[in-house]
Amino acid sequence: MRYAGSNALFTSIGAYHDTIIVVHEHQGSVALFCRYRTSYDGGTNWAYGDVGGDTLNHAYTPDVACRYGGGQGIAYTYNNPRQGRYTWRDYSGGWTSPAVYSDHEPTSELKPAIEYLGSGVYGTAYISQSPLSYVAYFDRSDWTDVKEGAPRGFNAHFVSLVPNPSKGITKLSYAVKKAGHVKISVYDINGRLVSNVINTTTPAGIYSLNLNNQNLASGIYFVRVETPDGIAAKTMTIVR
Repeated sequence: MRYAGSNALFTSIGAYHDTIIVVHEHQGSVALFCRYRTSYDGGTNWAYGDVGGDTLNHAYTPDVACRYGGGQGIAYTYNNPRQGRYTWRDYSGGWTSPAVYSDHEPTSELKPAIEYLGSGVYGTAYISQSPLSYVAYFDRSDWTDVKEGAPRGFNAHFVSLVPNPSKGITKLSYAVKKAGHVKISVYDINGRLVSNVINTTTPAGIYSLNLNNQNLASGIYFVRVETPDGIAAKTMTIVR
């Protein structure tokens, strides 16, 4: 049990395999913001972080989708200006910069709904109050500017780890379809950064490198590969 504050009302939960994410409103010293708690082992261990909001503006009514290998998407309402916002990540690591998904001002009384539709596309539904009544709207990430904030092509993004599980050296192979910045990082099961492997500009091509995991303790880790084509993450298991 965690204290969220007397003004916190809305919460949401999503899961994919052993990954669970809970998102809820949290009362900060000045404003509401959205806090997430996540577990990668079915609920035994939990880590937390924050999305949306700042020291002056509220972020509230969060909803989360986490299923079918599509990563995690959070839709929430931002205040001043009042707008629906969306952020995405793979199952660990950082979140994308918030993108506005609403063409109309969402009501603060009801939370939006977000769902993964497959093929890297998310859908959102929300309520806006017109002068006469409440109106329901639906939007997709491939219809609006949300797609500019969400990684594209991550489902087809090639990443492999061999052997996996591994006792030491793991061969990482990945594809870069379009030349640009490539960043590869390793995170532990609690989402903490373990190492920065690569952070450089890379031409298009197929690449392989060896990850030296001999100093890592036994357990589950996540290898996150960011390229101009999108973001992909693979689970890596270390055994001793």
